[in-house]
Amino acid sequence: RESDAFLLQRISYLSKSDEERRKPTRKERKENGQGGIVQAFFFCMKHKQLRFLLISSMLYLIPCVATTTYQSVMSKTALLSEYDITYALYFYPITNALMTLIAGLISDRKGRKKAAVVMSICAIVSYLLFFFATFYGFQPWLIGLLAGFFVGSYWSGSDQTTTVMIGESAPTNFRSSALAVQ
Repeated sequence: RESDAFLLQRISYLSKSDEERRKPTRKERKENGQGGIVQAFFFCMKHKQLRFLLISSMLYLIPCVATTTYQSVMSKTALLSEYDITYALYFYPITNALMTLIAGLISDRKGRKKAAVVMSICAIVSYLLFFFATFYGFQPWLIGLLAGFFVGSYWSGSDQTTTVMIGESAPTNFRSSALAVQ
């Protein structure tokens, strides 16, 4: 079954003569304008939701360097051996993948915004737990699981905020340009 909006648009289009179909109105030309980084930038600055998504994505990407520090945290904080670090990193992909799956499920059921918020909270909590587990010398497998929780939840929240929500908020002709602006 087609959506009501599609049916109305299709009926409107089919009720026009051939000449009217070929000649777009000024409004249609403006709405269907092609993207471009300059046009997309001005469009994003005028559009409230896109403007705040761009700001939040910039803030969200600032701590991305933390996702590359888990190995140095393990080696410097608790002075784990190379064997222990390697052993911990065997468990890292398990929880990383689990957080990606959970983010997708939350996003589908509750929405993108809630998924981004939940993943952001999980990233903060799991990084703190990872740091303290490493500092107090917990088992390497637990440290690896916590590192995966952190990295998986951080990047899952980042995907929601920086690409999915911006892409879905921008008009079709400006999607790639809005992502380029971001």
